[in-house]
Amino acid sequence: MSDRSQWWGGDWGDDWEDASLDDDPIVEATSLLVVGLGLASMVGIVPIQPFWMVFVIGFAVVVPLVALLRKHQLDSANAEADRTTDAAERTADEDEGDTEFDDALARIRDRYARGELSEEQFERKLELLLETETPEDARERVRRARAERAAREAQTETESES
Repeated sequence: MSDRSQWWGGDWGDDWEDASLDDDPIVEATSLLVVGLGLASMVGIVPIQPFWMVFVIGFAVVVPLVALLRKHQLDSANAEADRTTDAAERTADEDEGDTEFDDALARIRDRYARGELSEEQFERKLELLLETETPEDARERVRRARAERAAREAQTETESES
């Protein structure tokens, strides 16, 4: 536990810090403007009396308000960037799926061309490839094939018993 956490009696003090706004030039410029306006008021260059009100209003209202608005703006920009990145990743994943499909099709064609597959085997594998574009489709096809095989075996057993 840090010294500050012990001083404040807990970790809630960490919530007061926001590292993303520590070096934000807009918040820094606003703070500098408040200090400059307060000093100018104190010297009499700017006719605002009492001069200490510039510091109170500036640092208690204006700077936190600018920091909150800036944080909201940065969060919105980050969320938009995340959405754009997610969309690009989805597009890349879809392209990768197309590449996998093309690779599988090329392998089947090569095997057929070399004579490793008959025309019937080639057509059956091509149909299976077109039916199973996604892993979910492949699982469904396997489940269906197992159910059909079990039904045929059960039908064969009942016919042999008769």
